Amino acid sequence: MLQPLRHGWAACIAIALVVAMAACSPEQASYSDLRPLPHDTWQHNLVIDCTPVYGDSTATYDIMFVMRHTVDLAVAQLPVTVDLIAADSTIVRRQLCITLADQYGHWTGSGFGTLYQHRDTIATGITPAQATHVVLWQSADSIPGIAGITEAGIIVTPTPRK
Repeated sequence: MLQPLRHGWAACIAIALVVAMAACSPEQASYSDLRPLPHDTWQHNLVIDCTPVYGDSTATYDIMFVMRHTVDLAVAQLPVTVDLIAADSTIVRRQLCITLADQYGHWTGSGFGTLYQHRDTIATGITPAQATHVVLWQSADSIPGIAGITEAGIIVTPTPRK
């Protein structure tokens, strides 16, 4: 005969509440879009067009550029151009220079083994209307394709409350 779990239900409810509160935390990503790059190479003419989905149209958000690369990457810095296209079709262009390795050739991103990830801030505290599209491309004019980059894209998170 099965005995009722008297204290087990309380623990389950407590765990469910913690999970629910964590899901509503501003630290949770509201949107991410990382695109795999053909042949692990970011060609100069390859444009990544993201259409963020925002959880709350009245909140403000931070947008991060994210890329993943292998240890076979042969550049220490990556220039990236980003266009934030607003609902009224205005464009705000940002130029990023992502530092991938220090002066000694050690990778600066997070990761281990053969895969690393880098993040860089594109914009903070923007409204959804200020970035209905985010367009990215690598802008190293002298390099037609940068081998070793496996994915690139964006992560959008709610702006932390102060």
